[in-house]
Amino acid sequence: MLIDRFDGILGQATIEGQKENLVQYSELVGTPKKKLPDWKAEFDANESFESRFPVIDFVHVTHWEDKHAEICFMNYSQGMLGDLSKAGESALAAWGVALIRCEIDLQRRFLHDLYEG
Repeated sequence: MLIDRFDGILGQATIEGQKENLVQYSELVGTPKKKLPDWKAEFDANESFESRFPVIDFVHVTHWEDKHAEICFMNYSQGMLGDLSKAGESALAAWGVALIRCEIDLQRRFLHDLYEG
């Protein structure tokens, strides 16, 4: 049963930019071992996205004991990234947007649905 919800904008550039790492991780943890609802992207065409939803630039996933997992959604400023790049620095701070602690099967389902298997 879903007892909470999280809304955010996960752009195509983020999905494609993280695909290699997330697919490799997904292959390590495998597919869900029990039936779970699909992760759904819902969009109301009459709704405006203007600053209502946080933009997700980075997704971090981890698990332990093959049963617990986390999905961490973060973002950062593209302007700050550009400024650091010009200054020759590479350390960029990301801000946490949401942290979902869950069963590993929920994380497996998220990764499976994100890249359609």
